[in-house]
Amino acid sequence: MTLWPSGFHPGLVLFIPSGDIRAPPQINPSTLPPMSHPHWSPLSISDKSRLVNSRVHLHAAAQLPAMFARSFHPASEEDEFGSLLWYPNLRAWCSQPVHVGGRIHQIALDPALSALIHLQDGGELFAPWSLHGKSMEEAVIWLRNQAKEAGLDDSAFRSEIPYDIGEVPTTCLKEDSDAFAEWAHYYDNAFQLLLPISEKYEGAGGVRTWPHHFDIAVLITHPQDEGLYTGIGLSPGDHNYDRPYFYTSPYPAPDSEFPELTHGFWHTDGFTSMVLPMETFLGPDQQRMMQEFVTETVGLSCKIVGAD
Repeated sequence: MTLWPSGFHPGLVLFIPSGDIRAPPQINPSTLPPMSHPHWSPLSISDKSRLVNSRVHLHAAAQLPAMFARSFHPASEEDEFGSLLWYPNLRAWCSQPVHVGGRIHQIALDPALSALIHLQDGGELFAPWSLHGKSMEEAVIWLRNQAKEAGLDDSAFRSEIPYDIGEVPTTCLKEDSDAFAEWAHYYDNAFQLLLPISEKYEGAGGVRTWPHHFDIAVLITHPQDEGLYTGIGLSPGDHNYDRPYFYTSPYPAPDSEFPELTHGFWHTDGFTSMVLPMETFLGPDQQRMMQEFVTETVGLSCKIVGAD
């Protein structure tokens, strides 16, 4: 597993290249269903136990589409083929595409439906397969069958997870449809905030969800110096903060002088990031506050690393 620079947000571990990164195969945008107009979904669930429990189950379930793409692409330390794409038109995480027989196959995880969906050519959807009450072993068997039906060599399927995600639940998902739908709101809103960053800044990568830490994030490798980074994303919660938070991480990080923030604060224990936790942004002005945090902190990070 590639190591990230000391002090950089751990959710970005898989972004930092150790060598040449092979870009995941691309989908022709013309084959995708129309993207829905951006629509902010108000966040409302503040019950920590519900969010944490549903996050643990979704995190485990997110390994399934990652397994599918990872199995049919060359292994790499960066695990770029294990990264997930958020499709706002489906409101689902989708695996990197797998090409076979002139067709494109992906596996999507729909949190609101609590189901896996087989996508063909970016738009044709097969019947959802519910994850409620299913074991990871049952889900792997379903994935193998989907691979075989697509014309792939199902014996090449690799179900091992190449990193530690903690204790994996015995069942993929449990009944809490409102909480799972809330996570769709979180990631869809974050995608809306991160996509303009990905498109605006030279050296910015695409918006990706990395199944290791389950962050949705963008990394800017500043063109002035390949050793200068800005990482920005949404963490669904971890051992630092057990509920969701936005973060922006400059690298190299400042040693002592930390600019004042309009929203959020500086986290300096273990990694250095500007952080906006859920308990701060969960309110009537959440969209404005998150947008202001993203805009301000990315600008500050560029100044801090000397890339403005």
